[in-house]
Amino acid sequence: MSYETHRQNLYTYVKANFSGAPVVYDNVGGNDESMPYVIMTILDGDTITHNSSNRFVGEVVFQVITAHNGGEQPARQLADTLFALFHDKYINNGYYGPARLGRIGHAEGVYQLNMSVSYKYDA
Repeated sequence: MSYETHRQNLYTYVKANFSGAPVVYDNVGGNDESMPYVIMTILDGDTITHNSSNRFVGEVVFQVITAHNGGEQPARQLADTLFALFHDKYINNGYYGPARLGRIGHAEGVYQLNMSVSYKYDA
């Protein structure tokens, strides 16, 4: 599986399974007008080769953006939904997990949590 195939598979999976908020994909443009929204970024990491097989490892980061002064519950609910979609899951021959949540808090007029999940897949 190529980097591009992996990206396409993940975008298709998210589009089919997550409807909690609009998703902004990497280098596609912002969504500054509506709240909440999620920015999805795939961080491709190392490639390990063993016996003519490649293992790809990396991380998928979801920046959950909600309205400033709206409390943390809306962001945590979206993060919980994303967690359920990715934590300890096999998706398109790849393993996703563990997932973790990081608090960014208030920044530039919005509230942000980052839900990230590690992945690995063999090709």
